[in-house]
Amino acid sequence: MAVALLLGSAFCSGSEAAIMTTTPLQVQDLCRRGVPGANSLKRLRLQLGRTLAAVVVINNMFNTFGSIMLGSFASWIIVEQLALPNQWLAVFSTLFTLLVIVVGEIVPKALGARFNVQVSLVVAPILLRLTRLLLPLVWILERLVPALTAQSTHITDEAEIRLLTRLGHQQGRIEADEAAMIGKVFQLNDLRASELMMPRVAAPTLAGSARLASVEALLLERDDPWWVILGEEVDHVLGVASREALLAALVQGRGECSLAVLSEPVVFVPEMIRADQLLMDFRHHSNRVRVVVDEFGGFAGVIGADAVLTWLAGWRPLPQSQPR
Repeated sequence: MAVALLLGSAFCSGSEAAIMTTTPLQVQDLCRRGVPGANSLKRLRLQLGRTLAAVVVINNMFNTFGSIMLGSFASWIIVEQLALPNQWLAVFSTLFTLLVIVVGEIVPKALGARFNVQVSLVVAPILLRLTRLLLPLVWILERLVPALTAQSTHITDEAEIRLLTRLGHQQGRIEADEAAMIGKVFQLNDLRASELMMPRVAAPTLAGSARLASVEALLLERDDPWWVILGEEVDHVLGVASREALLAALVQGRGECSLAVLSEPVVFVPEMIRADQLLMDFRHHSNRVRVVVDEFGGFAGVIGADAVLTWLAGWRPLPQSQPR
């Protein structure tokens, strides 16, 4: 009886610790890989309040009812059969209580928390069946104590992911460059195009009225991938042209064409657009740069997807510090 009581208490304590320390992400990954016991664990996690109620009921059956039965049996053996003083019964009760605390509570919970995934997969099918057997009693407890059915609405936020990334890096599970990039991803919505763009004074520009042949030497000398084609005024942007397309036009003998004719339609973005929105825009239209305009619609600068990606990769540690 004592062994059964200790094993039952240890099973409940270890199971509770293992299930409570298994994260939803771990459960989803186990189900995705089709690990045996993962589906049962997922069902238990979906109704965590009911699962814990069933575990508590079973554990108290072992600890309370089992202890009463064992105490009565020990009293009959020690006092009536062996005719020993009542002090020996007190000694037995004290020793067995310490044994329950250590063997039935502390050690199983420590092992359950240490090997949470392995233990959870083993005990989940058993607990699922026991929960179904105790469903009438648990249902009554849920009605008496509504907090049992209350589900946690907490969702992992940005601060927690940053902390997990830092801890993973400190433990050597995440590389330094990976941790840095994850941190920069969360900074994308704090950056604006005005912080990453090439300002107008540094942007490569060409007059739209100029002939292609007249700028041949400039195109060969400089390796800027994109050029902004301007009208008569500096804020009058006619379009954009890639260096590759302009050089191809020269080879095709179109040197007498004006740059305005050879330019592509321009896509304007406000200087306050967030970097993450800009990156998503480049994902759908990746073949062009964007001309950044200020609040008055004036030409403020130019930005390409590479400006965002180079900062994200850590090649530009400080925005605006390294203009293209």
